[in-house]
Amino acid sequence: METLRLFEHARHPSGLIYWLSRMARLNQKLGLEQIQVFLQNAPLNQEELLPYWKFSGSHYHRNPIYGNEHFELLLFCWHRQQSSSIHNHHGSHYGIMVIQGTATEERYAATAQGQLISTETRDFKTGPILLNQAKDIHKISNQQQEDLVTLHLYSPPMRRMDCYNLELETPHYAPQRIQPSMAH
Repeated sequence: METLRLFEHARHPSGLIYWLSRMARLNQKLGLEQIQVFLQNAPLNQEELLPYWKFSGSHYHRNPIYGNEHFELLLFCWHRQQSSSIHNHHGSHYGIMVIQGTATEERYAATAQGQLISTETRDFKTGPILLNQAKDIHKISNQQQEDLVTLHLYSPPMRRMDCYNLELETPHYAPQRIQPSMAH
């Protein structure tokens, strides 16, 4: 597990940008275990995240923090009752950590006839990490009164996702609208 040694050292005073630069030096796609270790150990503070703390009145807002060809890190900001579509991550592993509020995840499975059924609904409060593989189908929402802020790590960067409409019962292609931030 050579790649994990990079993250084993406790928090560094240089903060999140330091951790991201260390992760970038891996120069490879991250597996679910590396994503989990990063999210558990990255030194996060509100001051560093504040420039990315941006909401939208009409839908949740994706705020890119860092990206390269192997991974991307984004801060999502959700007002009450905002949600994602039902989707998968089409080739990208994914980790989410709740920074503020409570995220509700509803998971889905396809039947033999190709229909989607809801299989589980769970709430994630500040701190716990949610991991998904590329083909897992889910929906994230903010069903609480307070705003929700979540940190998302995709590897490789998500360039497209399959979205599902339960009324149509068939997936449709949806391009990923966020381009990776090559800054930092």
